[in-house]
Amino acid sequence: MMKTIYRKMRSDFGGVNRLVLIFIIAIVIMLVLIAVPWADAIRQNADRNACEMALKSASDGLVIDYLDSFKNKGVSHAQLTLQEVMPGRDNLCPTGGTVYLIKGDNGVYKPICGIHDRDEKERARLNASYAKSLLEEQLTKMKKRGQEIPDTVKITINGKTLVCERVEELPPIRTGTSKMVDYDGIVSFFTLDDEDELQDFLYADEACCAKYLHDGWSGDAYS
Repeated sequence: MMKTIYRKMRSDFGGVNRLVLIFIIAIVIMLVLIAVPWADAIRQNADRNACEMALKSASDGLVIDYLDSFKNKGVSHAQLTLQEVMPGRDNLCPTGGTVYLIKGDNGVYKPICGIHDRDEKERARLNASYAKSLLEEQLTKMKKRGQEIPDTVKITINGKTLVCERVEELPPIRTGTSKMVDYDGIVSFFTLDDEDELQDFLYADEACCAKYLHDGWSGDAYS
């Protein structure tokens, strides 16, 4: 009789323990799901702050050089100066953002990150222009080697590989991919003319789109 009661109590408590364990696991999973985006947001904010601090130091160096020389000698000179004042300028951004030099109204060049620039349209314009130039370099090298132009060409921008897809006609993308259903993240497309030269080019990130046609750049990054 006592053995039967003991087995029943053990079974009941075992069931309770299993329910408690399941409940605890569910809470832990829920906390992890909440914490991961929160931790990711903190990391992204820290990366942005670190990048902005590095670019601020680089910008100060360019200002000092400008004041010392009393004139701006062009972007090549600014690039050399930036290399002197910030030797690791290719690694200024902790997440590998490409650093662009943009001439301000006062004649001083300002370093801007291709990832953390807070101006979404400016960021898209800079990245699109740079991606186009990298793609053109790749196409030129392929032609010199006698290679057939493939359906996709890979370039490296902002520390990551971007796949540029060859198409017969650019897709009807006019805005950022976050506002579209068929596209996600950063995308790039290009067309070639009869001589296998770059003809049209499209670059779109999550926020904006930049499109190069025969008459120049367009897209909501330019509006």
